[in-house]
Amino acid sequence: MANLLRNGDFSRGRYEWTGDGAISRALGYPRLNCAQLAAGQSLSQAQGISQEQLYTLHYFYQVASGATLTVGYGAVTQTHTGAPFEVWREGVLVFAVEAGEGNESVELTASGGVASVDTVTLLAGGLPKSRAGIAAEVAGRIVDIATDAELTSDANTTGPEGDYSAAIDEALRAVGAVNSWGDPDVTLLLPLKINDVIEAARMSILQRVRGKYALETDVTLGPRSESRSQIASSLDEMLAGSGGSRRPSMGKLGHGEWLR
Repeated sequence: MANLLRNGDFSRGRYEWTGDGAISRALGYPRLNCAQLAAGQSLSQAQGISQEQLYTLHYFYQVASGATLTVGYGAVTQTHTGAPFEVWREGVLVFAVEAGEGNESVELTASGGVASVDTVTLLAGGLPKSRAGIAAEVAGRIVDIATDAELTSDANTTGPEGDYSAAIDEALRAVGAVNSWGDPDVTLLLPLKINDVIEAARMSILQRVRGKYALETDVTLGPRSESRSQIASSLDEMLAGSGGSRRPSMGKLGHGEWLR
């Protein structure tokens, strides 16, 4: 699916965009340059849509405490509030256009404080899979491991999907879903490659967690024992493809011997 917007990464400043928003050269996701809007400022890009079908607006954003960011196409909007300003998050707006209602603009507006927006993409059709959706699929396949390793998919300073961000980036690159800069771009993910990305991200997470457990030792507390080293061995089997559907079991220390 082609991006219908021009200069959605703001690499050429405000070119193709109208309004009073500024361009930050110090911020951006996944690379520098993004639109930075003070309270009351907005940017828009006219986008006449001729086809009566489904569309997806995909973007990344930061919102200062107390601020609200409104993103939309014409009367179809969604808002984001209360997120830590230093954390980039993924935004996805899916909407349908009826005949005669496609001569509107994509608009970004801030109120109550500062908001930043980057990598804005308008697709004709539905997004095959969002980054958040990929993270959820991976977490669901390694739920016991994720719980024990305390992995989170909540946005934090490591990326929009928290502990899964780097693995998703790696997986997107592996299937060639990258933009002209070579950055991972989920909007370029082909539907036939979704399972490949999920599996590649899962393997990447398992490799990272394997490194964590490789440094841990078995623990014995009186009559109770916890064989953490066997988790690393089970992960080795999974990474080698010989573990089948077997998953290392996770749980709290209990009475008696706990060999996992």
